[in-house]
Amino acid sequence: MQTVIEEIDSLRASIPALSGGVFYLEEYILLPHYGGNVMLRFGLDRESVTAEELDALERELYSLLPAGFFADFMGEVYRRAGFGFEGLEEKLIRCADVFREEKIPVSPFSEEVKAEAKRLKKLVGLSEDAPVWEIQPDEGATALLILGNAEGGRGLIRELTLYGVRYEARLVDPIPCEGLMRAAVYARERGVSLMRAVCNAVQEASL
Repeated sequence: MQTVIEEIDSLRASIPALSGGVFYLEEYILLPHYGGNVMLRFGLDRESVTAEELDALERELYSLLPAGFFADFMGEVYRRAGFGFEGLEEKLIRCADVFREEKIPVSPFSEEVKAEAKRLKKLVGLSEDAPVWEIQPDEGATALLILGNAEGGRGLIRELTLYGVRYEARLVDPIPCEGLMRAAVYARERGVSLMRAVCNAVQEASL
């Protein structure tokens, strides 16, 4: 993970200056199962923003990032732009269908991200074959979200503390996860916000 962490630390330091203080990196998420990609999540230093402005802002944000990263904003930013999170899981299920032809790229960081997933699965006693949707690292805690199956079985499956770090492993529904990933590809490729991509999928599905 050395290369990934160095890149993220560099962006954390440089993006505020490059954007004139508009964007700042809040967190990152590793996506081992889907191409070993890395999602960077940003805050926005503006009190108000419209959905149309958010499209342009996410395009600008991507222009500041090197190849190999996905990016979106924190949930509060989308709420400021009028995006409702009610029924989000159903919306993402629609994204999985509407955006099913979107090709998920393999990240240049894929080997490192997948190696980190393998290390963490071994550390917490999960099967090597368990498909990891997200790794959410945080200070003092790390969450692993494992893709479940059609039979259900969601929720916490493992919780432990090792060397002062708390680890949680949870089973999640795979279809909304795939919908979110494909919506992120759609948004990046078409220069719109992730919020806009989800809204477009919902509107197309209702036609």
